[in-house]
Amino acid sequence: MRRGLIVTTCAALLVVRPAAAQTFTDSTLALAVRLVSEGQGDSARALVRGTLARLPRTDSLYPEALFAAGMVADSLGSALAAFRQVSIDYSNSPWAANALLRIAQLSFAAGDLATAERSADRVLTDYPLSDVRAQAAYWAGRVRIAEGKSQQACAYLQQAVTEAGTDIELANRARYHLQRCAAPA
Repeated sequence: MRRGLIVTTCAALLVVRPAAAQTFTDSTLALAVRLVSEGQGDSARALVRGTLARLPRTDSLYPEALFAAGMVADSLGSALAAFRQVSIDYSNSPWAANALLRIAQLSFAAGDLATAERSADRVLTDYPLSDVRAQAAYWAGRVRIAEGKSQQACAYLQQAVTEAGTDIELANRARYHLQRCAAPA
């Protein structure tokens, strides 16, 4: 039962919220992500596999295709493996920070707080200009809440609100958790 809940939660994280502000430049990859959100996972994975098979690993589109593989993966392990490969092998690509954010989200949902913390923190330290910093700060805050580190959690959640910009949904989610910071001890 718990395993089913984790898989469902992880799948929802992948489908509900696209890769932050990142959009796919390749129309086949964009179609694959759309197909998986419409319940056509096998077709989506076939499109991504085909794209990965035809690209050399040195092609600038390769990290994007790997990221898409993570988005359409049929298991938590496959998704994490694809996102890890992007974050490690293609750490200079525009997809690396997004991949780390996905690792943080999926790891949090799976209860792997150490990996979630490490991944969210890496976005904040290694990618200072990334457009997913506010989301990373939010997840870093959520991890600290789960770990009972309320002072650190409050700082990260405030950072998420500050950096959210026009992402009102993210700012509101962070403000909701910030209510714990204002409560008397």
